[in-house]
Amino acid sequence: MKCSTCDGEHELLDPSFSRPDVIFAMTPEQKMNRVLENKDICALRGEGSAPDRVFVRCTLPVQLLDVPGTCCWGLWAEVSVDDSVVIWNAWNDPEQDKIPSMQARIANRIPGYPDTIDLPVLLRLTGPTTRPELSLTADSLHPFARECLAGVCIHRVKDWLDTMT
Repeated sequence: MKCSTCDGEHELLDPSFSRPDVIFAMTPEQKMNRVLENKDICALRGEGSAPDRVFVRCTLPVQLLDVPGTCCWGLWAEVSVDDSVVIWNAWNDPEQDKIPSMQARIANRIPGYPDTIDLPVLLRLTGPTTRPELSLTADSLHPFARECLAGVCIHRVKDWLDTMT
């Protein structure tokens, strides 16, 4: 895509994380004993056998200002154990998008910003064939939230991608 900032061509990809930071930092032995995971949900066990932390893979859409469309961050969000049960039970339900949004917290550190771990978000289920969607609260003062809420140019998406490699 032609960039209005630098006049260059940028391939537009979505920045994403493969796992929540806390899971990514674990050794294989720790993961084997404490983590239940698939490509969409990670559950972390504490001392007992039940999970005490649950993470869901989501998207965070960001409006593009200089071309039509959005960029979607691929982020993990931590949800309460109770909300994780709601999510799990509705995972394949075609009516899941009718479930009210739930409180969550970002579970990844986004490079180039003050710490984004635990940044509050709302998680909304969107359908059985799409990832849940995150939204930032309009009253957030965090620089990442402010920038995403305002929208970005494709050159900024390139900057984001460059910090991820």
